[in-house]
Amino acid sequence: MTDYSFMKTGRGIPTQPELNIEDEKYIASLLTLFTSNAIINASEYSTICGRNGITKEDVKYALIFEVFEFLKNPNIISDLQEIEKDIETEMDNEDDDDDQNWEDVEDSSNIVDDTDIESFSRITQTKFNTLDNSDKEFVIKIHKYYDGCDNWVPTNKLEEILIDGLPISAFSTDAKFYYACFKTLLNFELLTKKYQASLDPLPSKPLGNMNCYDHEQILNDINNGLALSFISEKNIINGIDRIIAVYSDGRAFAWHQRAK
Repeated sequence: MTDYSFMKTGRGIPTQPELNIEDEKYIASLLTLFTSNAIINASEYSTICGRNGITKEDVKYALIFEVFEFLKNPNIISDLQEIEKDIETEMDNEDDDDDQNWEDVEDSSNIVDDTDIESFSRITQTKFNTLDNSDKEFVIKIHKYYDGCDNWVPTNKLEEILIDGLPISAFSTDAKFYYACFKTLLNFELLTKKYQASLDPLPSKPLGNMNCYDHEQILNDINNGLALSFISEKNIINGIDRIIAVYSDGRAFAWHQRAK
């Protein structure tokens, strides 16, 4: 099992260019826990607000909240170890469980159609006044973090990575079929120094509906100099690179394509 003890000692994320299997497990566990916590927070916030579903804005609030709160979790090491066990179990049972997992999703009575989800709105003062102290503290924090995010400066490398990669929307995080829309704080000059340029970017069409991601527009903007493309992570799986396209206003898009 991966050793997470360095999180207590202040040692940073491994900087070696090639990741071993334990590094990959750690990164997968870290991102899974972060995302899972954010979805739970988004659900809790929408419920406290009295709405019937989670909106994109709820997720954005929750992701920013988790950037600030993630490392404060006193049980983070044990939570990461539990996540790693779950990932290993999923990998062992992947082929057998895929069909059943989709059946479970399709049969779920808790899914609300997109057209029926109430629009995002913050909690009213009247409803806030009825909350217990724990929920009040949660709402105050999530509003404070969201409202102050633009002027916040990360205090360590992990916070920089998390805030830099806050997604607006992502269709899939599967290694073979990855598409994401997000915002970055890095300007063109820093990106050019930090990443290798992608000489032959070819954004592909997502497999499902993803309104924020127009692959043809992204490619046209790259070709016309309105966006720059970089190799975010080379050989993320065998023969596949993660490519990002970034606009001057901070909008960014990511996809996977076969390495050239």
